[in-house]
Amino acid sequence: MVNDESGEWMIQMSPLGIADAMSFDYYNERVAFDEATGRFAPDAKFQDFSAATIKNRAGGRLKDATVLAARSHAMLSPSERQEVIAICSRPSGLDYETRCAALAKMCRIFDVDHPGSVPILNEFSNRLLHAARVGNVATLLRGSSKMVAEEKSHTVDHIQAADMAAGWAVDLLIFNQGDYRELAKRFAWVGVNGITIPG
Repeated sequence: MVNDESGEWMIQMSPLGIADAMSFDYYNERVAFDEATGRFAPDAKFQDFSAATIKNRAGGRLKDATVLAARSHAMLSPSERQEVIAICSRPSGLDYETRCAALAKMCRIFDVDHPGSVPILNEFSNRLLHAARVGNVATLLRGSSKMVAEEKSHTVDHIQAADMAAGWAVDLLIFNQGDYRELAKRFAWVGVNGITIPG
């Protein structure tokens, strides 16, 4: 029970929570009137994006929730998260190019180690694009149909660089008895359990 609750809160407090908070309009535009039942029914492609549901879709374990939340944090820094919330809440407040540029920065290639998170992160991106009224991923990225993908790290220079930075971070934490502030001195910022420590 503790693992389930922890995983769900980890997801809810991550950037993924933005999409769940903005699901009403996304849902509302994907319902259709079913004449057979006389009711409005959600489109078969519509997915519930609550923390509990996407945790189960990712694999159901605490580790799956941790990877999913961490990858969403990697897509949006704390300042970018606030910018995206503002864009999605008031899409008409900024010009189209500015909105596109902000959302295009979410595009990521991760190492091949958790394929279950990829479709969820792509759906997350699609929901934000919808809320910001910027069209689809292919329009935003000039042809690519997905914002998030996995590739083997040895073929992608920036993944190798990230692996090296993570290794240095672990070494620094070990040598400094787990003091995150010492680690933060070497980076622009460090996020620890949702708390941002400036560099």
